[in-house]
Amino acid sequence: MIINEAFAKEYGWTDAIGKKLPGKNFEDHEIIGVVKDFNFASLYTKVGPLVMVEDPTVILKGIENINIDNSPLPKLIIRMKPGNMAVATEQIKQVWNKIAGEEEFSLTFIDQAMERQYRNDQNLGKIVSIASLLSALIGSLGLYALASLAMQNRIKEISIRKVMGASEQSLLVLLSKEYVFLIAVCLVVSIPVTWYLMKNWLSTFEYRIGISPDVFILAGAISLLIALATISFQTLKTVWTNPVKSLKYE
Repeated sequence: MIINEAFAKEYGWTDAIGKKLPGKNFEDHEIIGVVKDFNFASLYTKVGPLVMVEDPTVILKGIENINIDNSPLPKLIIRMKPGNMAVATEQIKQVWNKIAGEEEFSLTFIDQAMERQYRNDQNLGKIVSIASLLSALIGSLGLYALASLAMQNRIKEISIRKVMGASEQSLLVLLSKEYVFLIAVCLVVSIPVTWYLMKNWLSTFEYRIGISPDVFILAGAISLLIALATISFQTLKTVWTNPVKSLKYE
Protein backbone atom coordinates (compact mmCIF):
# COMPACT_ATOMS: atom_id res chain seq x y z
CA MET A 1 0.00 0.00 0.00
CA ILE A 2 0.95 3.65 -0.43
CA ILE A 3 0.15 6.26 2.20
CA ASN A 4 0.43 10.04 2.35
CA GLU A 5 2.47 12.16 4.75
CA ALA A 6 -0.61 12.94 6.85
CA PHE A 7 -1.12 9.21 7.48
CA ALA A 8 2.51 8.74 8.56
CA LYS A 9 2.20 11.77 10.85
CA GLU A 10 -1.01 10.37 12.34
CA TYR A 11 0.89 7.26 13.47
CA GLY A 12 4.05 9.15 14.38
CA TRP A 13 6.17 7.37 11.78
CA THR A 14 9.33 9.06 10.55
CA ASP A 15 10.05 6.18 8.19
CA ALA A 16 6.92 4.28 7.22
CA ILE A 17 8.45 2.09 4.51
CA GLY A 18 8.05 -1.59 5.35
CA LYS A 19 5.65 -1.00 8.23
CA LYS A 20 2.19 -2.55 8.60
CA LEU A 21 -1.04 -1.06 9.85
CA PRO A 22 -1.71 -2.04 13.47
CA GLY A 23 -4.56 -4.49 13.79
CA LYS A 24 -4.84 -8.28 13.86
CA ASN A 25 -7.58 -8.48 11.20
CA PHE A 26 -5.59 -6.91 8.39
CA GLU A 27 -4.43 -9.22 5.62
CA ASP A 28 -0.72 -9.44 4.96
CA HIS A 29 0.43 -6.10 3.61
CA GLU A 30 3.34 -3.68 3.57
CA ILE A 31 3.74 0.07 3.09
CA ILE A 32 5.88 0.50 0.00
CA GLY A 33 5.73 4.27 -0.45
CA VAL A 34 4.84 7.61 1.08
CA VAL A 35 3.59 10.45 -1.15
CA LYS A 36 3.41 14.13 -0.35
CA ASP A 37 0.06 15.41 0.86
CA PHE A 38 -2.28 16.46 -1.93
CA ASN A 39 -5.86 17.66 -1.92
CA PHE A 40 -8.08 14.68 -2.66
CA ALA A 41 -11.10 16.41 -1.12
CA SER A 42 -12.44 19.95 -0.98
CA LEU A 43 -10.14 22.86 -0.14
CA TYR A 44 -12.55 23.55 2.69
CA THR A 45 -11.03 20.61 4.56
CA LYS A 46 -7.52 19.78 5.69
CA VAL A 47 -5.66 16.98 3.92
CA GLY A 48 -6.33 13.88 5.99
CA PRO A 49 -4.69 10.46 6.21
CA LEU A 50 -4.88 8.53 2.94
CA VAL A 51 -4.21 4.92 2.01
CA MET A 52 -4.04 3.74 -1.60
CA VAL A 53 -4.17 0.04 -2.42
CA GLU A 54 -4.85 -2.08 -5.48
CA ASP A 55 -7.10 -4.45 -3.54
CA PRO A 56 -9.53 -2.64 -1.18
CA THR A 57 -10.17 -5.88 0.74
CA VAL A 58 -6.74 -5.54 2.33
CA ILE A 59 -8.07 -2.50 4.19
CA LEU A 60 -11.74 -3.37 4.52
CA LYS A 61 -11.14 -6.64 6.39
CA GLY A 62 -9.01 -4.99 9.02
CA ILE A 63 -10.63 -1.65 9.80
CA GLU A 64 -12.58 -1.18 13.00
CA ASN A 65 -14.64 1.86 13.99
CA ILE A 66 -13.41 3.87 11.00
CA ASN A 67 -15.68 5.94 8.78
CA ILE A 68 -15.00 5.71 5.05
CA ASP A 69 -15.78 8.94 3.22
CA ASN A 70 -15.32 7.49 -0.27
CA SER A 71 -16.79 4.35 -1.76
CA PRO A 72 -14.42 1.36 -1.58
CA LEU A 73 -15.34 0.36 -5.12
CA PRO A 74 -12.35 0.15 -7.49
CA LYS A 75 -11.36 3.40 -9.15
CA LEU A 76 -9.03 4.34 -11.96
CA ILE A 77 -7.67 7.85 -12.35
CA ILE A 78 -6.53 8.41 -15.92
CA ARG A 79 -5.04 11.39 -17.70
CA MET A 80 -6.45 11.63 -21.22
CA LYS A 81 -5.13 13.60 -24.16
CA PRO A 82 -7.58 15.97 -25.88
CA GLY A 83 -9.09 14.40 -28.95
CA ASN A 84 -11.63 11.71 -29.72
CA MET A 85 -13.14 11.22 -26.28
CA ALA A 86 -15.64 8.60 -27.45
CA VAL A 87 -12.88 6.22 -28.63
CA ALA A 88 -10.81 6.82 -25.49
CA THR A 89 -13.84 6.20 -23.27
CA GLU A 90 -14.59 2.91 -25.01
CA GLN A 91 -11.00 1.74 -24.59
CA ILE A 92 -11.07 2.63 -20.90
CA LYS A 93 -14.33 0.74 -20.50
CA GLN A 94 -12.82 -2.39 -22.03
CA VAL A 95 -9.87 -2.24 -19.63
CA TRP A 96 -12.23 -1.67 -16.72
CA ASN A 97 -14.28 -4.72 -17.58
CA LYS A 98 -11.12 -6.83 -17.56
CA ILE A 99 -9.86 -5.71 -14.16
CA ALA A 100 -13.10 -4.90 -12.30
CA GLY A 101 -15.26 -7.80 -13.40
CA GLU A 102 -18.95 -7.11 -12.96
CA GLU A 103 -18.54 -3.73 -11.26
CA GLU A 104 -20.50 -1.03 -13.10
CA PHE A 105 -18.44 1.30 -15.27
CA SER A 106 -19.02 4.97 -14.45
CA LEU A 107 -16.95 7.74 -16.00
CA THR A 108 -16.61 11.18 -14.42
CA PHE A 109 -14.25 14.02 -15.26
CA ILE A 110 -12.17 15.63 -12.52
CA ASP A 111 -12.67 19.17 -13.80
CA GLN A 112 -16.45 18.70 -13.76
CA ALA A 113 -16.33 17.24 -10.25
CA MET A 114 -14.24 20.17 -9.03
CA GLU A 115 -16.61 22.61 -10.70
CA ARG A 116 -19.55 21.07 -8.86
CA GLN A 117 -17.56 21.22 -5.64
CA TYR A 118 -17.05 24.97 -5.86
CA ARG A 119 -20.18 25.92 -7.79
CA ASN A 120 -21.60 27.87 -4.86
CA ASP A 121 -18.39 29.91 -4.61
CA GLN A 122 -18.46 30.58 -8.35
CA ASN A 123 -22.07 31.71 -8.16
CA LEU A 124 -21.21 33.94 -5.21
CA GLY A 125 -18.37 35.46 -7.23
CA LYS A 126 -20.73 36.23 -10.13
CA ILE A 127 -23.29 37.78 -7.79
CA VAL A 128 -20.66 39.95 -6.11
CA SER A 129 -19.23 41.04 -9.48
CA ILE A 130 -22.63 42.04 -10.86
CA ALA A 131 -23.57 43.80 -7.62
CA SER A 132 -20.25 45.69 -7.65
CA LEU A 133 -20.78 46.87 -11.24
CA LEU A 134 -24.33 47.99 -10.48
CA SER A 135 -23.16 49.77 -7.33
CA ALA A 136 -20.40 51.56 -9.23
CA LEU A 137 -22.87 52.59 -11.96
CA ILE A 138 -25.51 53.84 -9.53
CA GLY A 139 -22.90 55.59 -7.43
CA SER A 140 -21.41 57.28 -10.49
CA LEU A 141 -24.82 58.52 -11.63
CA GLY A 142 -25.57 59.87 -8.16
CA LEU A 143 -22.17 61.54 -7.93
CA TYR A 144 -22.63 63.12 -11.36
CA ALA A 145 -26.02 64.52 -10.36
CA LEU A 146 -24.58 65.84 -7.08
CA ALA A 147 -21.67 67.46 -8.90
CA SER A 148 -24.01 69.04 -11.47
CA LEU A 149 -26.17 70.56 -8.75
CA ALA A 150 -23.15 71.83 -6.80
CA MET A 151 -21.56 73.38 -9.88
CA GLN A 152 -24.80 75.06 -10.83
CA ASN A 153 -25.05 76.65 -7.39
CA ARG A 154 -21.43 77.81 -7.45
CA ILE A 155 -21.20 79.05 -11.02
CA LYS A 156 -21.32 82.73 -9.92
CA GLU A 157 -18.57 82.12 -7.39
CA ILE A 158 -16.42 80.38 -9.99
CA SER A 159 -16.95 83.18 -12.49
CA ILE A 160 -15.90 85.83 -9.95
CA ARG A 161 -12.79 83.79 -9.07
CA LYS A 162 -11.86 83.61 -12.76
CA VAL A 163 -12.35 87.35 -13.17
CA MET A 164 -10.10 87.91 -10.12
CA GLY A 165 -7.35 85.86 -11.79
CA ALA A 166 -7.82 82.31 -10.53
CA SER A 167 -6.32 79.72 -12.89
CA GLU A 168 -8.26 76.80 -14.28
CA GLN A 169 -6.00 74.35 -12.42
CA SER A 170 -6.68 76.01 -9.05
CA LEU A 171 -10.42 76.04 -9.72
CA LEU A 172 -10.34 72.37 -10.70
CA VAL A 173 -8.57 71.50 -7.45
CA LEU A 174 -10.99 73.67 -5.46
CA LEU A 175 -14.06 72.02 -6.94
CA SER A 176 -12.73 68.45 -6.77
CA LYS A 177 -11.16 68.32 -3.32
CA GLU A 178 -14.43 68.00 -1.42
CA TYR A 179 -15.36 64.95 -3.49
CA VAL A 180 -11.92 63.44 -2.92
CA PHE A 181 -12.49 63.95 0.80
CA LEU A 182 -15.86 62.18 0.61
CA ILE A 183 -14.29 59.26 -1.26
CA ALA A 184 -11.53 59.03 1.35
CA VAL A 185 -14.13 58.92 4.12
CA CYS A 186 -16.01 56.17 2.28
CA LEU A 187 -12.81 54.16 1.92
CA VAL A 188 -11.97 54.54 5.60
CA VAL A 189 -15.41 53.18 6.49
CA SER A 190 -15.60 50.43 3.84
CA ILE A 191 -12.09 48.93 4.09
CA PRO A 192 -12.44 47.55 7.66
CA VAL A 193 -15.89 46.14 6.84
CA THR A 194 -14.60 44.54 3.64
CA TRP A 195 -11.56 43.12 5.41
CA TYR A 196 -13.77 41.61 8.13
CA LEU A 197 -16.18 40.01 5.65
CA MET A 198 -13.38 38.64 3.45
CA LYS A 199 -11.51 37.26 6.46
CA ASN A 200 -14.63 35.42 7.64
CA TRP A 201 -15.25 33.97 4.16
CA LEU A 202 -11.65 32.86 3.69
CA SER A 203 -11.64 31.27 7.14
CA THR A 204 -14.03 28.61 5.82
CA PHE A 205 -11.16 27.26 3.67
CA GLU A 206 -8.45 25.16 5.28
CA TYR A 207 -6.01 26.38 2.62
CA ARG A 208 -6.33 30.03 1.70
CA ILE A 209 -4.46 33.15 0.69
CA GLY A 210 -3.90 36.15 2.91
CA ILE A 211 -5.52 39.54 2.41
CA SER A 212 -2.85 41.89 1.10
CA PRO A 213 -3.01 45.67 1.61
CA ASP A 214 -2.32 45.98 -2.13
CA VAL A 215 -5.89 44.87 -2.81
CA PHE A 216 -7.34 47.77 -0.84
CA ILE A 217 -4.86 50.26 -2.32
CA LEU A 218 -5.80 49.17 -5.84
CA ALA A 219 -9.54 49.25 -5.02
CA GLY A 220 -9.19 52.72 -3.52
CA ALA A 221 -7.27 53.99 -6.54
CA ILE A 222 -9.90 52.59 -8.93
CA SER A 223 -12.71 54.12 -6.88
CA LEU A 224 -10.96 57.48 -6.90
CA LEU A 225 -10.38 57.34 -10.66
CA ILE A 226 -14.02 56.44 -11.33
CA ALA A 227 -15.22 59.27 -9.11
CA LEU A 228 -12.87 61.83 -10.66
CA ALA A 229 -13.80 60.69 -14.15
CA THR A 230 -17.48 61.07 -13.23
CA ILE A 231 -17.21 64.63 -11.92
CA SER A 232 -14.44 65.83 -14.23
CA PHE A 233 -16.76 66.52 -17.17
CA GLN A 234 -19.13 68.69 -15.16
CA THR A 235 -16.26 70.36 -13.31
CA LEU A 236 -14.34 71.23 -16.46
CA LYS A 237 -17.52 72.40 -18.14
CA THR A 238 -18.10 74.85 -15.28
CA VAL A 239 -14.47 76.01 -15.20
CA TRP A 240 -14.40 76.62 -18.96
CA THR A 241 -17.64 78.63 -18.90
CA ASN A 242 -17.12 82.22 -19.98
CA PRO A 243 -17.58 84.35 -16.81
CA VAL A 244 -19.24 87.07 -18.88
CA LYS A 245 -22.22 84.80 -19.55
CA SER A 246 -22.62 84.06 -15.86
CA LEU A 247 -22.22 87.63 -14.57
CA LYS A 248 -23.86 89.75 -17.24
CA TYR A 249 -27.16 89.86 -15.31
CA GLU A 250 -25.53 90.70 -11.96
